[in-house]
Formats: sequence, structure tokens, C-alpha cells
Amino acid sequence: ANLVVLAMYGLMARTPIVQLARQGSRTGKIFACMQRVVEPLEASEDHQPDIPVVPKALTKRLELIDIKARTGQKQGHRRRLNVRKLEICAGERIAVVGGPSSGKTSLLELLAGLLRQERGQIVWDGCELSPDVAALLSSGPVHYVPEHSSWARTRLRDLLGLSAEPVCEHEQRTLLEACGLSSLCDALPNGFGSKLSSANVSTSQRKALSVVRALQSEASILLLDNPTGGLSRKHATKLLRAVLFAKPEATLLVSFNRPFDVELFDRVIELDSGRVIYEGRADLWHNEPTEHGTMLVDTEPTESAANRREERLEWTKQ
Repeated sequence: ANLVVLAMYGLMARTPIVQLARQGSRTGKIFACMQRVVEPLEASEDHQPDIPVVPKALTKRLELIDIKARTGQKQGHRRRLNVRKLEICAGERIAVVGGPSSGKTSLLELLAGLLRQERGQIVWDGCELSPDVAALLSSGPVHYVPEHSSWARTRLRDLLGLSAEPVCEHEQRTLLEACGLSSLCDALPNGFGSKLSSANVSTSQRKALSVVRALQSEASILLLDNPTGGLSRKHATKLLRAVLFAKPEATLLVSFNRPFDVELFDRVIELDSGRVIYEGRADLWHNEPTEHGTMLVDTEPTESAANRREERLEWTKQ
């Protein structure tokens, strides 16, 4: 009788046991599928690419080593830049000179991260920068002012990069006047709330406003591409002196098509056909480069030293 009862209980439990087994099989398959999905996700998290970190302010030196770079097509040809070795110390004032298509703009664009090198090293305070990190320089410790700039109608406060917090208009006006913008200040109906566009100001005012914006930035390196081009000697001298003395702690590189007052700078870097052909003291730049500077010539320069010296003297007279 007991066996009959056990058999009956066994038959009654058979169906739910089978159902549980089947359910367990389905659950196991579900978990197996989930595991196959989760594993690649966990692996991708473990191998996340490093996010480029923008370097902090320059405190020691910036070095260019065996740099080669080319720009895109411009006026039917590519501009090239070839620099074997160049060192820029923090806080230096450097004049970058040379004739048309000599490589001045290319050098500044490279330092700003806007021109990517094909080979070579950019070393920032002893740490080599990858091309991806170098491309971020202009968003952090470097402020680049191109030769030609334009902007839509906007408030002067926003144009100069001033914060929304109240500013000392007297200090800002003093800076604007030091850069030759006295007449513009007098013509502003609403002060720093007045709206301006590049089409409504003169060439000298447009250049000066771009420079003032650079001086307002917190960048440790300022790169100014021919800021005195097209200006009268009077306006150019005033703007140049304001740039040199308004931010004494910054590293400054200023390019010139027609340089003058280079004695105000610490060094002169002269380029020819994309190569550094002279590097030396600014107050001795008019002399022969082999006497007072460091010749950094990759190939024979296109002009003799005597011809270059005559050209320098002619530049400074204009």
C-alpha cells in the first residue's frame, strides 16, 4: 500500500518537476545571452582610450625638434615648415621676421596647434605632446591672433572675452586707449554694451580689438600674426608697446612683414622658405648673423648674409 501511495505521489510531482527543469533551462539560456552582451561592454570599459589632457601654463620652455609640416594649397602652392631645433623659454618676447611665404604664419599656427606636424616632436616643459594634445593648445594655454579676423555684430564686452560679472570700465578703457582705441571708446553709445561688427570698424581698430582680446585671456603664450600690418608707424608703435608691457608674465611671439622696434624684444627668429636661418639677440639683429646670433640653416639660404642685412635695415626705415 505504501508503494502504491509513493507511486501516486511520484506521478503527481512529475509534471511540475519537468516544468521547473524546462524553466531552468530557459533561464540559463537567458543568463548566457546576457553574459555574452555584458562581456564586450566590460572589456570596452577596461580599454577606454585616454582622453587628451590640455597642458597647463608654460613654466619652463617649449621645444620644437626635427619638425616638418605642410599647409594646404594656398595661391597655387603649399607652404612648408622645416625646423631642426627651436627653443622658446617661458616669459620670452620673440619677434618672428621674414619675407612673404617665409613660414612665419605656419610657425605660429604650429605652436597654436592649428597646423599638424608630419614628423618631429613638440616638447612642453619636458613632456612630449602627442599630435592630438597639441591640437588642443589653442583651447587652453595658447591664444593665437590671426592676421585677418572678422566677427558678426556683437557686444564689445563679449568681443573682448569679458565675463558676465561687472568689470572695471576705467581699467578696460585704459587698456583700449593704450592700444590706440581712444576714438572708438568715445564713439561707443552704450559703453561695453555697445554692439560692433568687423565691418563697422577700421583696419587698425579691428587689429587692436583682436589684440586686446588676447591680452584679456589667461593664456600663458600669446601668438600675434602681423598685428601691425597695414597700420601707420604711429599706430603700430603704440599697439606694439601696449602688447609688450600689458602682460609681462606671458610668453609672446609676434610676427612682422615689415619689422621695426625689434630692440624691444628679447630675441629675433628669422625664417626663409620655411626654415629658421637666424636666431639671436634682438638688439643685435641688424648685424651679421654669424657674429651675434646662432645660424640654424638646413640648406643654403636663398640670399647672402649681406643682402639679408641690407634688407633688415631697409625694413626698419619704413
